Amino acid sequence: MPDNNTLTTAVPIGLLGQTPQLFEEFVGSIDRNDFYRFELSENSDVTLLLSGLSEPGQINLLVDFDGDGIVDSNEDIEYDTIADFSNSIENRSIVRTLPAGTYWANVYTDDSDQNTGYTLTASATPVASVTPDPGNSLSDARDIGVLGSEQVFSDAVGSLDRNDLYRFELVENSEVNFLLSDLSEPGQINLLVDFDGDGIV
Repeated sequence: MPDNNTLTTAVPIGLLGQTPQLFEEFVGSIDRNDFYRFELSENSDVTLLLSGLSEPGQINLLVDFDGDGIVDSNEDIEYDTIADFSNSIENRSIVRTLPAGTYWANVYTDDSDQNTGYTLTASATPVASVTPDPGNSLSDARDIGVLGSEQVFSDAVGSLDRNDLYRFELVENSEVNFLLSDLSEPGQINLLVDFDGDGIV
C-alpha cells in the first residue's frame, strides 16, 4: 500500500456504492494515519466499519471544505461509536447520511506505542430525496415561484450544507411573512435582493 497518511495521498476508493469495499492495513508508531478518499454521486447512507484491531485505533469521517489538503477543526464530520477508544479494541463504526460530494475516512491511533492491523469496510446506499436540496448560492436557489398562499418547506442545514436559499417573486406590493421553526440547533434566516444581478450577496 502506498503512503496514504495525508488527504492528498489518500487511497482513492472512487465512487462508493452498495457493494462493500474492504481494506486491510496497519497503523502504529511508524504510520499513525491512513486516509481513504471516496465520492458520492447522490445523497447516501454511508457505513464505515473498523474491525480486526489488536490495539486501540479509531476512525473518523471528514471533508475538505476549502480544498487545501489540510484537516481543519471544522472539517471533522463524525468520530466512531466508541467513547473510550483509548482502552478498547472493539469494532468501531460510523453510519451517516451525506449529500453528494468527496469525503475522507481516517483510520489512526493516538498512542505512538500502539500498533495494530485493521480491516476497513466501506459502503453507501442511495437515499431517495422527495424534493431537491435548496441551493447554497443565489444562482441555484430553489425557485418557489410567485409568493402567495402559505408554503411550508422542511430541510436541514449544518456542517455539510451551511446555507439553503429560496428564490421567490412578488407581482404586487405585499407584506411578506417568514417563520423559521423546529430547530434542534441555533439557525438563522435573512431576506435579501440581488440589486445588480451579479449572483453575489
